[in-house]
Amino acid sequence: IRDQIGLLADYVGAGKGPTGEAKEPQNTEKMNVPITAPLLMPGAAVVGLGNSRIQLILPPDFGLSDVPSPLDPNLRIVEIPEHVCAIQNIVQKENLEKQLKTLMETLERDDHLVDKSSWQVLHYRSPWFNPMFNSDELAVGLRKYVHCRENRNTLWCTEY
Repeated sequence: IRDQIGLLADYVGAGKGPTGEAKEPQNTEKMNVPITAPLLMPGAAVVGLGNSRIQLILPPDFGLSDVPSPLDPNLRIVEIPEHVCAIQNIVQKENLEKQLKTLMETLERDDHLVDKSSWQVLHYRSPWFNPMFNSDELAVGLRKYVHCRENRNTLWCTEY
């Protein structure tokens, strides 16, 4: 995982050389690439399974044609289609699988169709803030969800 974070840092222009000096961005335009929080980690990376990729999110005003190509062949720029996720704060990192199972069961009990293969950990780890105030979240993909709202003592539900 640290290797992947290093590749991403080099690509966006946040990488450091062996003596701590700033490295030139490792992309075809040599430009610093703005990113947004969070850093996405597929669930498999968190529990130690292979073939996992860390992802970062580019700002919404960046189209695929605006993004410089990475110089490292291990990095790919892909567009992820819009999708809906259920999000929950992670209370205890050492209890992640149990929290994930509970979240999925709760969603299914409420008639949401959960994509059990599509879950990620969202990392909000700023180097400028005390780690005590950083938080991580679980994100679970939903194939179908029901949104309900109450209006004048009537419950309206819409299925998506």
